[in-house]
Amino acid sequence: MALDVFWEVPWDPADPPYQREDVVVLPHVAGSTEEAFARIADIVAGNVQRLLGEEALLHRIA
Repeated sequence: MALDVFWEVPWDPADPPYQREDVVVLPHVAGSTEEAFARIADIVAGNVQRLLGEEALLHRIA
């Protein structure tokens, strides 16, 4: 079994699941690409412009 998402960060290596020989712990970095960061920067910049223009923000959760 491979894990790349944890309950707490930093994860505790003494936690029982991580002590198992059939568990592999991997970093969660699938979205950490230049393209992803560029897209995030574009969205943030666009939302700043929208905020200043009193427009609805994109991708708003709450």
